[in-house]
Amino acid sequence: MAATRINGGATVQVKKTFVVPPPQRDTEEVPLTVFDLVAPAYHVTVLFAFSPPNPPTSDLVDALSATLPQFPLLTARLDHHHHAGRLRPCFVTGRGGAGALVVEAEVTSSSSLSDHLPLVPSPELAGLQPPVVETQHVLLVQINRFACGGLVVASSTQRQVADRFSMGIFYNAWADPRVATSQGHGIRVVDPCEIANLLLHFPTEFVAELKRRAQGKYTTFETVTAHVWKSITTVRGLDAGTRTSVSGRGRLGGTAVLPKEGFFGNLVLTASSGTTARELTISTLADVAALVRKGIRAVDRRYFRSFIDFGALHNDDDEEPLEPANMDVPGPNHLA
Repeated sequence: MAATRINGGATVQVKKTFVVPPPQRDTEEVPLTVFDLVAPAYHVTVLFAFSPPNPPTSDLVDALSATLPQFPLLTARLDHHHHAGRLRPCFVTGRGGAGALVVEAEVTSSSSLSDHLPLVPSPELAGLQPPVVETQHVLLVQINRFACGGLVVASSTQRQVADRFSMGIFYNAWADPRVATSQGHGIRVVDPCEIANLLLHFPTEFVAELKRRAQGKYTTFETVTAHVWKSITTVRGLDAGTRTSVSGRGRLGGTAVLPKEGFFGNLVLTASSGTTARELTISTLADVAALVRKGIRAVDRRYFRSFIDFGALHNDDDEEPLEPANMDVPGPNHLA
């Protein structure tokens, strides 16, 4: 059994690895939507930490097994199917799916879970996460139990399956399977070592000062994004842009494109703002916040509808749709 050392001298010991099988339904090939195709093809990992007392691991696995049939894409397999004489990426659900990989592990340490909090992104945290390199599973879960009774649950999901909003629905359903509901709907696995994480904490007073400098006309999100963009560009001295994820749920609600309820999948596009490094560094914070706002507001209902039409128009093309890749400073920003 594998053992990995994490912060504070603690060791993560893998006790059991198994697969929650896909629902025993007829195999179905679900083509990737235009939103799936522009989503990054890597796994996104989220860690949830729970102080004791906690339910036994078997209860968590039973709840997971009861919830997953309501989210067939999470037990699917990423493959290709023939469409119009060409191979197209698709999710294979039902009996042909890959299932969800589950790892049960114990953390041996004289310290308690609270001694390891907050869980700041670091290479050592890899021991608490399921392995995602060259995996056929779109969902992997690792349940780490500390000697003190604390629990860390790590969930890694292939980003082309669902956006953060949809995964939030799944996590809530897993916590209470009685209300689980879902519907709807080239591929390269990115090595996690290629992805860098940076955790920033801005005190309330600092944010208030930023908003004052931005003349109080912009939201906290727009102001902080402008500050980070301006600061990073000043340090690097390079032409750069910033991008923000914008959810289409609020922009497509009430249309035939989006079900009234129960949608699970991807419905996020990127809002882009760009200028030169020189202009950015000499501009006021209010000017930069205005650029961020302009980029976000440009991704409106008409933009989402045109993007869907674009995907339908080019459905038989060899090329897969891509969003513009002209950003040098991407950020973990998200708007509903």
